[in-house]
Amino acid sequence: IVCGRTGNRTKLHRTPAPPGLQFDTSVLIGPRTVPPLDDYSSPGSSGNGENSLPPSSILPPVTEPRHEPSSTSLLSTTAFSGELGFQLCFPASGVAKSVTFTYSLDLKKLFCQIGKLCPVEVQLDHPPPQGTILRATAVYKSPEHRGLVVRRCPHHEQTNENNDDSTPRSHLIRVGGCLQARYVEDGNMKSVVVPYEHPQPGSDGTTVLYSYMCNSSCKGGMNRRPILTIITLETPNGQLLGRQCFEVRVCACPGRDRKSEEDKLRKMNEKPEVKTAPKAKRRIKEVSDPASQEKTCKQVKHASSEEVFLLEVHGKERFAMMKKINDALTLMDLLPPADRDKYLRTIFQRTSQTRTTSIGPENREDTPCEGGEQF
Repeated sequence: IVCGRTGNRTKLHRTPAPPGLQFDTSVLIGPRTVPPLDDYSSPGSSGNGENSLPPSSILPPVTEPRHEPSSTSLLSTTAFSGELGFQLCFPASGVAKSVTFTYSLDLKKLFCQIGKLCPVEVQLDHPPPQGTILRATAVYKSPEHRGLVVRRCPHHEQTNENNDDSTPRSHLIRVGGCLQARYVEDGNMKSVVVPYEHPQPGSDGTTVLYSYMCNSSCKGGMNRRPILTIITLETPNGQLLGRQCFEVRVCACPGRDRKSEEDKLRKMNEKPEVKTAPKAKRRIKEVSDPASQEKTCKQVKHASSEEVFLLEVHGKERFAMMKKINDALTLMDLLPPADRDKYLRTIFQRTSQTRTTSIGPENREDTPCEGGEQF
């Protein structure tokens, strides 16, 4: 914030947000809100030194007490918009391999490259008290690791980043473009604090540039353990006004990893529908005993008896033969079961007698042999 005085009026000049950023209002954490713009004057200095900096522009000392749980308690990750309607908004981005950061609304997860600035827009329904601050804290997502400190790996801590010595190298989260950022170590928690700035004219919120200085896969650091970023809105004395949380993955290709995880989530949601296929195979395997198989065949025949099929036959003689077979089967269907069995038994007996008669000794022909003898 650059302040200057002209006559009796005080002008406030704000550093504009990075050009080219367009925020997608559909990618929100919390309810949709549009914060109003409050008129306030920033401090200036005259020749006699009568004016001084008001408390609203001075960041509260780090040593002031906070009305939050102590470092021995686990930080809550539940979203809390509060009376001010605190929410976060991320700029729209795709899944191209060239993107440095991208946010997934389905996963509620931010994918970004190491050291790249990720703009996060803070939106409020009502103006907060004077001196309100924004605090960003990184915690592990798993409850079993929640009590551990999220810090950078030893390799990245020793890397020369061309920054001043005032920024602790062990802190994972950094803030870009803000000289008033403070890095706080409260017991086992490491956080970065920036003063809340009112939105610029024509904008819905104020933008904070966060960056993550270690990969999620680094050994000795996060070691592939998922992390959450908790952003809280607090008063100067530490009273909580709002809280929002989102998961973060620091990787080499954010677009690729986002697409991969969204595909996995989509397949997991489709699993209940796919499970119906193996049940049909099990039913076929269960029909193994002859009794049940015969019963099933009868049911199939009974169900298909009303169906009509067309059969193409070449030749009139074959057609007449097939017609006789069809007529006989039709008559068999019309007979009662008892008469049908009796009729089949009679036909079987006649066929047996005919075969016995045809091969009897009286029907044999005398066949002369080569020696002139006859049988």
